Amino acid sequence: MDGLNADRVLVTGATGYIGPHVVRALLDRGAEVSAVVRPGREHLVDSGVRVVVADIFDGSLDLERVLGGAQTVI
Repeated sequence: MDGLNADRVLVTGATGYIGPHVVRALLDRGAEVSAVVRPGREHLVDSGVRVVVADIFDGSLDLERVLGGAQTVI
């Protein structure tokens, strides 16, 4: 992948203003993409993306579950 040394990328804010464009660019480059989304927003993520329903502001968040083996976090 150009500019990234990782095949697995976790995107926070994947349903925000810029996030969907980041997700699409990563998918186009062949990355395995996971997206952190808040509950109820799962339908806003592209197909082919591993959806992780979570609130990154939750202090009891299981980071290993969220990361899911990602080598890069955006």
